[in-house]
Amino acid sequence: MGLGEVELHVDQTRGLTPTIRVGQTVIGLRVSHSENKHVMVQGIKSPYDGNTTYWSERKSKLYDGETSIALKKQSHKCASCGLKFIDEEKVHLHHIDGNHPNWKKNNLEAIHESCHDYKHMSKSAS
Repeated sequence: MGLGEVELHVDQTRGLTPTIRVGQTVIGLRVSHSENKHVMVQGIKSPYDGNTTYWSERKSKLYDGETSIALKKQSHKCASCGLKFIDEEKVHLHHIDGNHPNWKKNNLEAIHESCHDYKHMSKSAS
């Protein structure tokens, strides 16, 4: 028995989104992120200059849609660990209530990929 069909779904707010359909349930798989998007570095800024606010805000410009909104609302900090998003780790959009079709803004939080893995790992362990 398979997990479901993978298909492309067009949503007016999120655009073209890969989804999994299991029966009547559709689960979105996309967090808006551009691997190829580039944001110019201001002046002589360096990732080693200690200005975590600048680098976190710069990194967040690679995201759009709900992820971008969550990042701004959280002051570019992970909702799980509270650290700024400054390294190469991707930002994941976590559904607080665990209901993936629920895309209400108060149900979404931006967290580090490793924090997201930990949250789901700890849920499956209990």
